[in-house]
Amino acid sequence: MGWCRYRLLVLGLLLLIVHMNCDSCETKFDDVQSSAIFADVIFEGTLTGKKQPVDSSNRYNITVKVHKIHKGKTLLMTAESKKRRRYVDLGVFGPEDKYLCITEIEEKVKYLFFLRNTSSERYFEVNALPVKQSKKSSRAVRKILCKRCGK
Repeated sequence: MGWCRYRLLVLGLLLLIVHMNCDSCETKFDDVQSSAIFADVIFEGTLTGKKQPVDSSNRYNITVKVHKIHKGKTLLMTAESKKRRRYVDLGVFGPEDKYLCITEIEEKVKYLFFLRNTSSERYFEVNALPVKQSKKSSRAVRKILCKRCGK
């Protein structure tokens, strides 16, 4: 009987370890389609500038130029002119930590950004790790967000 309890304890610890290591950005999903469903705003953009780190953790916010919006167009509109924003502030970036959704971003590379809305009109938080834009990733986002495709 003691052996059976020991095996259950080891199994429980293994499941806990796997669960902790498989999470990406506080979710169990790390594919493009799941990121697209859970995000409030999705757009293609390139890095235009990094803001100075606030403390010694080397984490910083970035400014991104918006190229194409896939989801959340109304959240990216300015309140005063009802035109879409060309530049958006995002955070937090720095040395990679997949669980906290923190990664490094390269300049002059187009990314798909998956964002969560905040109380600020100009600032958004990262909901999932950014993905380098490619035909395959853009197609996956369009396909999962298509409203008439499931009919």
